[in-house]
Amino acid sequence: MEKTDQQIEAFFDSEGDSPLSACLNELETLPSTAHMSKAFCVLSAFDLLAQFYRGELKKGQSAKRLKKYWDKYTNLNNSQLELLYQFRNAVIHSFGQHAFDKRTKREFRFLIDNGQSPTITSKTKTVVTVNMEKLEELLGLSISAYREDLTDKKRLRENFYTVYRRIGILFDSGPNSGATEE
Repeated sequence: MEKTDQQIEAFFDSEGDSPLSACLNELETLPSTAHMSKAFCVLSAFDLLAQFYRGELKKGQSAKRLKKYWDKYTNLNNSQLELLYQFRNAVIHSFGQHAFDKRTKREFRFLIDNGQSPTITSKTKTVVTVNMEKLEELLGLSISAYREDLTDKKRLRENFYTVYRRIGILFDSGPNSGATEE
């Protein structure tokens, strides 16, 4: 097994030391009613996967990375991708309550609805519902599809390795890590 294959295995290993493993393990421990905490974990995992997919960590590029990842590995249409990105912004910046798109001058308010609703949909011009159960499922499906693509797509493997070298393994600040406080 070559080095990149080992790194890919380590990154996706549920018991490993990767940021993806940590994020997914944290997600599993959350109660089903912890909607915003679950949303934060799911969207953090998507952000992380998009960085590996695109092979870059540049600031200010998250929208582009995420939309390309979601376009490739989810069945969401462009309108839903935009809503999901706004939900991501709302979760990060206002605990899921509010987002404002400066480009379109549109305001968004988000409701969690785990009934029979789609993954994400507009109820009104402002109100958007998010089905967290379906969003979690979407994350799992995207991880499987991305991992499968990493087996034989050279460019994706190069992108993965570029980011893996920088953030592929969690920084260990334990007593034996050599890290010191100043």
